[in-house]
Amino acid sequence: MDDAFNETFQGYTRLTKTSAKMAALSHNSSAPENPVTKLQQTDMPDIPENFLAIDRKCLSTLPDDTLVVDGSSVRSIRKLDAIVKRQMELGIDVAKYVRLNDIPPELAEKFSWKSARIMYCHDTRSLIVKLVGGPHESAAGRIDYMIIMQCASMGLSQSLRPSGSLRLSGVSSAKEPDGSFIPTPPIPGRGQWPTIIIEVAATESYRKLTADADWWFSNSKGAVNVVIIVAISQKKAERKITFETVILESTNPLRPLAQTRRRRYYKTSTRQKITTSRAPGPSDPGTPITVHPEEDLRVTFEEAFDRPPIPPEHDLLFTPDVLRMASREVWESQDLAFAEKSAQSMT
Repeated sequence: MDDAFNETFQGYTRLTKTSAKMAALSHNSSAPENPVTKLQQTDMPDIPENFLAIDRKCLSTLPDDTLVVDGSSVRSIRKLDAIVKRQMELGIDVAKYVRLNDIPPELAEKFSWKSARIMYCHDTRSLIVKLVGGPHESAAGRIDYMIIMQCASMGLSQSLRPSGSLRLSGVSSAKEPDGSFIPTPPIPGRGQWPTIIIEVAATESYRKLTADADWWFSNSKGAVNVVIIVAISQKKAERKITFETVILESTNPLRPLAQTRRRRYYKTSTRQKITTSRAPGPSDPGTPITVHPEEDLRVTFEEAFDRPPIPPEHDLLFTPDVLRMASREVWESQDLAFAEKSAQSMT
């Protein structure tokens, strides 16, 4: 159990004991109901249906091998910790999802693990934990690094800040990305939202990745300009990675919420999809890597910085060679994960 989880668990234990004592006092007392408690229970905002639909899509697109833990008792939390430790011992290739049901929001706010990403849906009281492995971190880390280096080459290191996996609150849920960047100094009207979001997962979780992209555009109300998706195949016999840029269609601008309470009021599109692949087998620096189509993955300057470029400022480009480098690092990390699993199976 890592320190962050241990602190969360102990806090939850105290919370559970306190709640039980308060419930007993309430049962044996004729005192009037606490108005603050009543407000928290009944004064819920009227959440537009389209936001709830996006949250439910993020839940319904979880892969079939998602682990599910029911109940918010201390026993359930202990069970979750055992699951997390077991998954870490077995080794995680790209990502593994765990869903916890009936988690109170005050506990969800405290959940934090190393090598994990969190999403919490208030409507269903569901907590999604994405446990991530070395290949996942290699992909997200390389994209982060290339964005930082290109900003530095333009003298803009202080103008686009990496905000990492900072948890952001939407209309009816909260979510952590795999990477993010936000212009600095803060631009009036943008609030907390980054311009660039990075989401990484296994190819087998592709529908979940696209649902995540929808979540960012919807909850930021268009403040997020581009989502970079990286889908990594977990099949040992298939070495394949897909890089995508997802954007909000300019032909379908955001409309006022009041006009669209019961339908999606935006539309996203995949602007680019570039696939890297190579022959299966152990990683070898000499093994050729195919990039299709052979072109740069592009994030426009205005998407990143939320302003037009001033020459010689330019778009952020991930060249075919950069995509090859990122892919090679991911596959080398996968080889290590496969080797560890093989060694464990023999012991």
